[in-house]
Formats: sequence, C-alpha cells, structure tokens
Amino acid sequence: MARNKVVGAVSVIGAKIQRAIGWFVAILFGAVGIDFLQDDPVDMACVILSFAVMTAGIIGIIRGTKKIKNAKIAELEEAKAEAEAAFRAKNPEPPKITYVVIDCPSCGGDIKVPKGQVSICEYCGSQVQG
Repeated sequence: MARNKVVGAVSVIGAKIQRAIGWFVAILFGAVGIDFLQDDPVDMACVILSFAVMTAGIIGIIRGTKKIKNAKIAELEEAKAEAEAAFRAKNPEPPKITYVVIDCPSCGGDIKVPKGQVSICEYCGSQVQG
C-alpha cells in the first residue's frame, strides 16, 4: 500500500512538472509566433514552427492534467476499496437461511420453513421439522 502511494505521488509530481513545462512552452512559443507575425515580410515557416511547438506545449498541458486526474481517481478507488474491506471485516454477512417447503403432517398444508429448524404450522399450529 505504501509503495503504491509513493509511486502515485511521484507520478503526480512528474505530471505537474510536465504541465508546467507545457505552459511555459505554449506561452513562450505562442508569443514568439505572434512576434513573427508582426514582421514586415512575414516568415511563415517560423510562424508555423512556433505555433507547432506551442501546440506541443498545449498537448503537454492536457496530458499532464489527465495524468493528475487519473492518479486522483486511482487514489480514491484505493481508498474506497480499503473502506469497503474494513466495513466487511467489521460487519460480516449473516449466514443465508435455506428454506424448504413441506407438507404439514397434521393438516396437509404447504409450509415454508427454515431447513433443519422446528417451525409452527400457520394453518393448524402444530410443530413441524424443516
């Protein structure tokens, strides 16, 4: 459990770094691309290259955000599984009762009784063994 939390924390840190670098690259190369657009003879190759690198930065932001989101979901699922296991340990399921349908030996009525237990016929009041 502790190892998974450490791996998850390292993954989140890496994703945050990826997202921060993505923001830096997107802003820097977006500004550079806009600057290239303001030149008198517009150099389209530089503009396209700047916007392509800016797009790569945006993709880095998106991927980093998804990694953080997935790590949080995994952490919540693990906490939910731990809570369910603790609940089951404290509250075990009650044993299931198997019922059988028998004919009352006194009145002949069909009675549903727990298997292996003595019950009272609901029609005549005599005791019957399940």
